[in-house]
Amino acid sequence: MRFARPCRSCRIPPALALIEQYGLPPYDAAVLTQTRESALFFEEAARTSGDPKAVSNWMMADEPACSMQLTRSFQIPESRQACSPR
Repeated sequence: MRFARPCRSCRIPPALALIEQYGLPPYDAAVLTQTRESALFFEEAARTSGDPKAVSNWMMADEPACSMQLTRSFQIPESRQACSPR
């Protein structure tokens, strides 16, 4: 089951889904699921790279690059960028 479209009757919290599916620590999963865009980006990058923890570390440590990549990938308006501080 993909985390981005969970079964409505299941209601698995997105962070818990990342913990179970990718073996991420709870803190990482909570940060990565703050927005739907960042969670979807993580999910795709983790599958592509085969190293979910490395993707998680990159996304949390390199916020400017993450923001730029999310904007390019999902065409998010600048005011709604997932990783940018407000």
